[in-house]
Amino acid sequence: MRYVGEGSLADESVICRDCRRKARERTCLWCGALFVASRPGRGSYCSRACCGKAKNGTTVSPAVIRPRPCADCGAEVRNSANTPLCEGCAKIRESARCVRKNRTRRALQRGAQAERYTLEEIASRDKRTCQLCGKRVAMARKYPDPKSPVIDHIIPIVEGGDDVRANVQLAHFVCNSRKGAHPAGEQLALIG
Repeated sequence: MRYVGEGSLADESVICRDCRRKARERTCLWCGALFVASRPGRGSYCSRACCGKAKNGTTVSPAVIRPRPCADCGAEVRNSANTPLCEGCAKIRESARCVRKNRTRRALQRGAQAERYTLEEIASRDKRTCQLCGKRVAMARKYPDPKSPVIDHIIPIVEGGDDVRANVQLAHFVCNSRKGAHPAGEQLALIG
């Protein structure tokens, strides 16, 4: 069949624009995305980037990778990383990594000690209780929620405190904000 323009008469069947488009739809051999080929019978890849990756052969095609559950939320993920993560969980982990990196950098700039720890480690040690108000911390809440979990330095880094497990505690975001850059002992003295 051939395409006959609108309004012209021909003996052959007329193919509409949508049907022509569907006839050129392809699945990219590299990433598995659906795309429309520029000409019928042409195009195996959705972009030059996918074509280059396929011809280079340095990485594994996502279309070939079997789906695996996300390490954090369990959603189905297709990637070749050692730890499979969906986009949302990857952003959360990257955000936590940046917070950790900046906290360590600030401590080291002031000549303080720093060690690696995570919010989850401190939360389990402190039994998921805010050490400033004594109430339970909902670990599922995320910043900017006032009741979201954060790390509080007992002696703030600004005041010369170290970024080590012995100097940190679990707190609500709002409780930590109210405390400010004052050592915990001073705040307790003010409360009573």
